[in-house]
Amino acid sequence: MANRTMFVSAAAACATAIGIMPAPSASASVVDIGESEYQIAFEKTGAKMTPWSGSTERTAIRVWPDDRAGMEWAVSRIGVNLGHTTYEIRNLRSDLCLQPMYGVTESGRRIEQAPCDERRTQRWHVEHVGGPAFQIIPLNNTYLAITPESPTATKSFLKLDYRNPIDPDYRWDFRPTIQPV
Repeated sequence: MANRTMFVSAAAACATAIGIMPAPSASASVVDIGESEYQIAFEKTGAKMTPWSGSTERTAIRVWPDDRAGMEWAVSRIGVNLGHTTYEIRNLRSDLCLQPMYGVTESGRRIEQAPCDERRTQRWHVEHVGGPAFQIIPLNNTYLAITPESPTATKSFLKLDYRNPIDPDYRWDFRPTIQPV
């Protein structure tokens, strides 16, 4: 697996160098979303992140168009990595953290909620890409970001894939659930 990861990283670096793929932080603005509670909506459809069937157990994450239990997420600053704020994204209903399935950070891997364990696989960069939109990028591989498996569907599971700051399939809107006083 290490050789495959090194190959993918080398291929991504070459693609960036010759202009086929943007650099991981290209075009991203430094806007801190802060620490708060949010509903995280896919900008293209407005469907919101939720655990499969609103589960409080370890399960896959999907987007859903209608309000349901489990759509609220706590976003907490954990630290800084390579000049970017690092966050933990925890479901308020289940108290489980967002991570790539089984902690494997690779393209095509589904997103799940799992017990919070402070591992790097549960750490995310949240980069502003214009307007109200952000990309959710795993700390372990900044060439990837969260996107729906089927970006035109309002009931799609989420996965990691190679990101592009201008691609609407990677844009998320963090909608505060706590109103300012």
